[in-house]
Amino acid sequence: MPNGANGTTSTCSGTFRDGAGDYASSLNSTRTFCPSTPGDKVRITFTAFDTESGYDYLDVWNANAVGVAGTEDDRFMGTPTVPFTITSTSPDGCLSFRFISDGGFEYAGFTATISCVTPCTPPTAALVSSSTVDICPSTSLSPGSSTVAFNASSSTSPTGSVVRYEWDWGDGTASITAVPNTTHVFPTTGGLYVVRLRVRNDNFSTDPLGCLSANSVSRTIRVMPNPSFIGTSSSAVPVSCGSSVTLNGLAVSQTIIQATPTVISSPVNLPDGSGSSYTSSLDFSGLFPASAVLSAGCYPTLTFDLEHSYAGDLIIELISPSGQSVTVFNGNADPILLFGSCADTNTDGVPGCVEQYSVVNSGGVNWSAAGNTTTATTNCAIWGGACEAGDYYIGQTYNSLNSFSALIGANLNGVWTLKITDDQFSDDGVLSNWSLTFPTSCYGSLQTITPDLATATWSTSGSGPAVPAQTTTNTVVNNPGPACPSPGPCVGNQLANDITLGPFPTAGSFVYSFTVTDEFGCQYRRNVTVTASCVCPAVTTFSYAGTPFCSTSGIGVVTLTGTGVFTGGTFTSTAGLTINSATGTITPSTSTPGAYIVTYNYAPGGGCPVINVTTSVTINPQPNAGTDGNTTVCDSSITSIDLFSLITGEQAGGTWTQTSGTGGVFNAGTGAYTPAMGATTSSFTYTLIGTAPCINDTSLATININPVLSYTVTNPICNGSPLDFNYPSGSTFTWTASNNDLSGFNSSGDQTDINQMVQLFNPMSTSGSISMVILPNNSIGCIGDPISITILVNPKPEVTSITQTDDKLCSGETLNMHIIGEPSGTIYNWTAISSNVTIVGAGNNGTTTGLLNLQLTTSNPLSQGTIQFQIIPVRNGCYGTPFLSDLITVNPLPGNPIGLPHPAICSGESTNINVSENLLIVGTQLKWNVIASNYVTGFTQTGIGTAPISINDILFNSTNVQGFVTYRITSVLGECEGTYTDITVLVNPLPKPVLTGGHICVNATTGITYQGYVLDTQLSDPNFTYDWFMFNTTTNTYEPIAGANASTYVAMFEGNYQVIVTNSVTNCSSDASADVIKVFPATAFTATVSDAFTDNSTITVTVNPIGTGSLIYALDDGAWQDSNVFTGVEAGIHTILVSDLEGCTNLTIEVIVIDYPKYFTPNGDGIHDTWNIIGLNQADAKLYIFDRYGKLLKQISTTDQSKGWDGTYNGAQLPSTDYWFTIDFTENGQQKQLKSHSSLKR
Repeated sequence: MPNGANGTTSTCSGTFRDGAGDYASSLNSTRTFCPSTPGDKVRITFTAFDTESGYDYLDVWNANAVGVAGTEDDRFMGTPTVPFTITSTSPDGCLSFRFISDGGFEYAGFTATISCVTPCTPPTAALVSSSTVDICPSTSLSPGSSTVAFNASSSTSPTGSVVRYEWDWGDGTASITAVPNTTHVFPTTGGLYVVRLRVRNDNFSTDPLGCLSANSVSRTIRVMPNPSFIGTSSSAVPVSCGSSVTLNGLAVSQTIIQATPTVISSPVNLPDGSGSSYTSSLDFSGLFPASAVLSAGCYPTLTFDLEHSYAGDLIIELISPSGQSVTVFNGNADPILLFGSCADTNTDGVPGCVEQYSVVNSGGVNWSAAGNTTTATTNCAIWGGACEAGDYYIGQTYNSLNSFSALIGANLNGVWTLKITDDQFSDDGVLSNWSLTFPTSCYGSLQTITPDLATATWSTSGSGPAVPAQTTTNTVVNNPGPACPSPGPCVGNQLANDITLGPFPTAGSFVYSFTVTDEFGCQYRRNVTVTASCVCPAVTTFSYAGTPFCSTSGIGVVTLTGTGVFTGGTFTSTAGLTINSATGTITPSTSTPGAYIVTYNYAPGGGCPVINVTTSVTINPQPNAGTDGNTTVCDSSITSIDLFSLITGEQAGGTWTQTSGTGGVFNAGTGAYTPAMGATTSSFTYTLIGTAPCINDTSLATININPVLSYTVTNPICNGSPLDFNYPSGSTFTWTASNNDLSGFNSSGDQTDINQMVQLFNPMSTSGSISMVILPNNSIGCIGDPISITILVNPKPEVTSITQTDDKLCSGETLNMHIIGEPSGTIYNWTAISSNVTIVGAGNNGTTTGLLNLQLTTSNPLSQGTIQFQIIPVRNGCYGTPFLSDLITVNPLPGNPIGLPHPAICSGESTNINVSENLLIVGTQLKWNVIASNYVTGFTQTGIGTAPISINDILFNSTNVQGFVTYRITSVLGECEGTYTDITVLVNPLPKPVLTGGHICVNATTGITYQGYVLDTQLSDPNFTYDWFMFNTTTNTYEPIAGANASTYVAMFEGNYQVIVTNSVTNCSSDASADVIKVFPATAFTATVSDAFTDNSTITVTVNPIGTGSLIYALDDGAWQDSNVFTGVEAGIHTILVSDLEGCTNLTIEVIVIDYPKYFTPNGDGIHDTWNIIGLNQADAKLYIFDRYGKLLKQISTTDQSKGWDGTYNGAQLPSTDYWFTIDFTENGQQKQLKSHSSLKR
């Protein structure tokens, strides 16, 4: 391959090589191959490759030009194993190469054959049946078979035949079959497994395994979970004979979750290579939600099983489906490190023993950390030979060399690739397998099932008590366990069935079964053993606390203690005792007093003897001394009085005692009393002694000597009221009276006129009085002792005025009322007369000394109320005339403002706050004001409106943090103001994407874009999602771009692009748009050199075709310039670069500027030892050298192969002086001649 750019060749055959023999030094050669048949892919198969490792190399691009960003494929150097093949992955099927050699050693180079392959049309995977398979686990009463048959014979291929079936069983295992029918044995306990199938056909042109199906088909296998029996009675349950026991039955359904998808690679040999890369891919298509991209929360764990005899030259990269990559390991030419547990000492392609390594973003250990290596080796089944000496990386979890953040935004669905590059020769190894594990939450919606429990019943086949009628309670349970993936919930149920068994008549063990059936018919059982033990009861104590009882005593309770349980039995007694036969309780008050024997009889059964015990109970009668009585006699009487005649209903057997009075004769034995002159009123007590616990009983007989007036009188009394003497009917007496400050009061009288009307001279005076002497008498002519009494007469008070704060109040306000009256010391009883008014914290009446402070509310909060107060003055028990206050109106308060908690909005949206009030009284208004805000503008500070109201402010947040506005809404009705409600509106900022327009590069001939333009939102928030659109000029609408969900998008077509960025947390979104313009590159140019053999040579660049970009030019990697002319160019080889400001053109050629050396020094030091024309390289040019006399000394060639003139003539050295020359040459198609001279110096 000649030096420089060699253009593009469209071919599907031929040979590609560096050149004949060893390649030349200092090469920079490029070549592009494109398929001669559109749609095909170029394939280059290298049959020989030998370059100086580390210095001379061949770079490859999957593109139609060298250096296209993002299309680099690989770099080859040294002696990689041949043959090896490169097949284009570019849409146009092209491969581009650049070969670089330095000025050192040159080797044989490379030879390859050129061919083309037609990309395969993928087959379609299908299952005859993809229906879900539900299996009862091995722990159920009816386990199902865990061996499931699969039939993929419905898979099809548009060409050829399906020859390979790749099964991922979803349980961590995988297999490959050559036939469509197979079976798989799944775990027999609860689990959910999603089986995935992909197929390949027999088109091996682009993939040695066959063309892979573009789809995968799945089938779900569900092995049902055991329900949880936590809460069900455990075995064994103890019970005593004769007792019952309750068994708790509780079963809760459980959740099974789809096993986290696993994808494991096949083995990949890592043969001896130098600069060679080896890749292995895992297909995660369809395992994540559509358009899912990697975020920091979804960083995977990379695990690989690797053996390699030299880790120092390995670079391990993880590449995402959308092309983002991260270097997880770089050996950095460490001379002694190895991978595996035993590396084969020979570089012969035979694998040694692998070790497993895991790589995470953080949380592991660094590759360079101390203690990460070991010199210990371990052989394995596939290699038992000698192990390479050195330090082996220990199998553990390491931190990635570079952060996984480089993968953020990468597509999760698709093919993930592990790339291992071997930079030097004389080593080899094997990657036995590798896998990626993503956090469970990243899979979006893993399948789950929580089987509902249908029935839960108890049963028994033993001889214990029968199972009674059962009732099962079904309760819905959210997230019953053991786990539920986000976002949940997992909805199951709980069945509860508690039964009471017994009584158990005999000892023994009895098994009861609690059986639960789920909705799929799977049955599960929990056995509970009830162990009954019999202890014969024995009575220790049988008595009644409190015996003996009195006939007036309350009930008596039996005390029955001993060993065992007393259930049942009968209590009996002799006649006359009221007894409860079941409980033994006695009732003394309804029993006949006396002594009784109580018997308890109990037959416990179970082989135990009958219990028959007795106890005694005594009930004593309560004595009755009768009812009190009295009589009256004159002090002159001497007639004997029988005291028994004065009392009634007494029992005999009591005793008499005198308890008061003097004189007369008392006979205690007969119960008689004879008065005498001078005797005083006397009383006598008749006593009957009670037997404990009954108490003694007494009655009283009284003998009054002379008449005694028994009376009551109201004292003091009120002005204008009659005297209020009360005395027994038939009482007689006379009276006399004197008064103070009274008018019209008689001074004497008898029992018929003592209650006269009393009237003060001054009604408001402090008080008046009446002094009276009363002389009692009787029908037998006895005159009693005089009675003196003074009765106080108090004035009646009155209300003179009432003042109050207002006659209109709002509900809840306080009424302040001041009452004034006379005389001093008057208090006031008030009574409220209200309509729809309630006094808070008080009733409707009360007492005050003159001030009323009452909080008033409307009883019905929707309507107005009224209230008046009746005031009655009171002084010293005298009540004045009632006084009625003014009518007071109590207006209702408006209702509470009601507004739902407001959801957060996005900047630029309306608040849309709707507020009503809970009572909605006609005329109610709602006013608002903003009491707080942060980072937000656009709100109305205050406002008012008739309820209900809406506040529709458009709020803006120009920051990057959440802001808020708090509105306070208060209800108003007339002059009454109600409560308030604060509503806070959170205002989330919008994403702020910025798009800058640009250019794409398009091949003007094929119309194929070979360099896209990266539209960058300049956003990196992991909570942002991105949706890209392109404007359709036909429909005048933006249409979505499938699969474009990253923060950047590589535009490959001209047009207007839009991105909508949404914050997945706040759901706020905004958009930006930009234009992308296509640019056709310049594809060829020529350079013309003029003014040769001067110090001011000129190079003129002519581009054709020029393309549509803004062309710029550079000489020898110098500064770019707009002009296509370079002046003052020195002699020698120069590189002309042509590009454009849009980056679409990248052309390079080398140009030689002709000149001659002004001197040379042929002294053998290797510097300027010969002389020739520089840069001419024209075989037909004629160069003649003369001495100063015109003698022809030498004719030499100007080609690159010429060694030039060495300063000799016929082998003899010529002296130092000037020598002349003529050169006949061609410049820009014209014949020219130059004559000049140069110096020879020794």
